[in-house]
Amino acid sequence: MPNDLRAWFPKLDAQNHRITSDETPRYNCVAWAANDSSRWWDHAPGYYWPDGLPRDESVDAYVGLFRRLGFELCDNPEHEPGFEKIAVYGKAGKFSHVARLLESGNWTSKLGTLEDIEHDDLDSLTEDVDNSYGQPLVFLRRAKAQP
Repeated sequence: MPNDLRAWFPKLDAQNHRITSDETPRYNCVAWAANDSSRWWDHAPGYYWPDGLPRDESVDAYVGLFRRLGFELCDNPEHEPGFEKIAVYGKAGKFSHVARLLESGNWTSKLGTLEDIEHDDLDSLTEDVDNSYGQPLVFLRRAKAQP
């Protein structure tokens, strides 16, 4: 595990996560949660953002983005057959990260311009340090596409 990754996420260790891709600035956690690894999604000007959505950093703006993509609010992060799930992290009312639940029950996250990782739980990316992602605040789900 790169030293800088451990500085950002002190709860990550060799047992609770696996790196699943190389570093790339091409896409971020929002794109990754939306199953798009071709572009960076962000409310800031110059990045992809769906038309008609407010360009602000609030958790609500990002929840609105995922609702536009067919997700609905749900009560928990637990696996439900037939549904995709995501967890939206925030800190001080501002969006900070989103993770996607895998069929295995583990989570997948794109860490900024760093790697994608598979992590055992949502807590492994939380910490009370200034550079952390804060806490998972909102859970959303959508029905899986039928083949």
